[in-house]
Amino acid sequence: MTKKILALLLAMSFAFTLMACGGDKTDDTSDVSGVDSGTTSEIVSTDDTADNTESTGSDAKQDSSKKDESGAQQTASTKSNASTTSKQSLTTQGKVENNATTSKNTASKAGTTSKVNASTKKNITAAYKNIKVKSGKSVSQGLDFGGKTFTMAITEEGQYNTASFKRCITAFEKEYNCKITTKTLKFSTYNQQVSQAIAGKNAYDICYAHGSMFPACAIDKLYEDVSDYLRTSDLMDDDNPTAGGIDLAKSSYFYYKNALYGTCNFSSCFPYVIYYNKVMMADAGYSGNKAPRKLAENGKWSWNVIKAMGKKLTDASANVYFLSNSFSGRGICLAYGAPIVTVNNGKYSQNITSNAYMSALKMMQSLFVGNNKIANTEAGAYNSYESMLKGQAYMWTEETSKYLDVSKAVKSSSALNRSKDNIGLVAMPLGETNTAKAYPTGWLTAVCTGKGKDPRVAIAWDVFRSSYKDPVTDSNAMSATDKAYTDSFLDGDISCEVGKFSTSSEDTLGLTEGSLIPKIIKGADVSKEVTAVKDQMTACINATIK
Repeated sequence: MTKKILALLLAMSFAFTLMACGGDKTDDTSDVSGVDSGTTSEIVSTDDTADNTESTGSDAKQDSSKKDESGAQQTASTKSNASTTSKQSLTTQGKVENNATTSKNTASKAGTTSKVNASTKKNITAAYKNIKVKSGKSVSQGLDFGGKTFTMAITEEGQYNTASFKRCITAFEKEYNCKITTKTLKFSTYNQQVSQAIAGKNAYDICYAHGSMFPACAIDKLYEDVSDYLRTSDLMDDDNPTAGGIDLAKSSYFYYKNALYGTCNFSSCFPYVIYYNKVMMADAGYSGNKAPRKLAENGKWSWNVIKAMGKKLTDASANVYFLSNSFSGRGICLAYGAPIVTVNNGKYSQNITSNAYMSALKMMQSLFVGNNKIANTEAGAYNSYESMLKGQAYMWTEETSKYLDVSKAVKSSSALNRSKDNIGLVAMPLGETNTAKAYPTGWLTAVCTGKGKDPRVAIAWDVFRSSYKDPVTDSNAMSATDKAYTDSFLDGDISCEVGKFSTSSEDTLGLTEGSLIPKIIKGADVSKEVTAVKDQMTACINATIK
């Protein structure tokens, strides 16, 4: 009897083992051939997402950062409760797939819906809180364009005219069996040229919507709604953003009246950094632990530190200033968490009367005005790095995308010993009003489909480029350590400008960067000048959003 019971128990155990193995296979709904029609996932913000949406990104405060083995700064960020989100994991190919621990709303369960967060990062904010993205495989998975030729409309900006960009295009052509030709459009009339191409039945297949071209391009419906072609498997894994995928929080800034007009990935904007002359800084005694980069990594970098250094090193009589007048650009305002316009679920508002923006203007003015001025007001175009190369300024600020230009130009600079190794990079300090610790960046740029042959090519291109690893290292490119350091600034909340708005006679950028700020750095009363233009700012927004 005992032997029979034992035999029965062994048989039952074996049966349960088979059922368990079979169960795993039965529940696996990821192996679906072809392009699925997709189920709908509603992208929603977390409960603790801030309503103030001028910031889309991270806890980038230097004293809360960690260093990796190469010394690169890693941004600390708080993760939201995993149980309330649909977590995602990356495959070895860099594709994003729904984690098995989440609700299994894959292509095989058509007609069902699920909710996933726009980000697993607690402080992420988005322009729109509810964007519907279909679940399932990417439409680009197994895609073969059969040798078709597509046209990509680029601009004259340097980032689209590098050997690396061309290599990425070549790799994409091989991956998807197609041909990509590029057409260079003038940046200032990009929207008009796209419109003309559509009217002439020669619409571009891949376009780039710069943040300042929005929302005009959406209002004029120059691009297709890409919602039907985007899948949750295309989305970026917030725990591994540089591995590729669509960054939905950034993309939300190109969502307008229930349509998504373009997509952004992790690198769809460039962080502002401070470039500095290592030679001049070292000669002045600021090297080693006193170097700006080291101070930032040790949590000892601030605007007050910059002002103290600048007061010691500025020599106006010799026309040498600590800061170039690039510091009159938008970087300081964004470092204070203050774009000129904010957007919250489609509602745009002027932001220049906010405490954050006013504080940024006052800080900016203190650098340029008075007996302790450390920035040269008369140094030419605000975004020119020439004064730094000539040894007339210790520091210059701009986006990291300008590094290649500076790296090439430094070869003729005796002030930097003609070596790019003497170009220092350090984080832009955050202002006290930037409570979200959102890092300042340049404009977002979205990849759009211009009503051409096949809308899927735009999604495929953005996803592909987001994970593309160039096999060739440009001799003028940043070092791996500098690249990791600056990439960390995008790993979470960002502070960026939001759109350009205009009447028939003026626009929001002209009113601020073209008129307001030039007066501020010459000593005009901040409150008075802001009050003088605030109603015009609102009029521009109202005239655009009809």
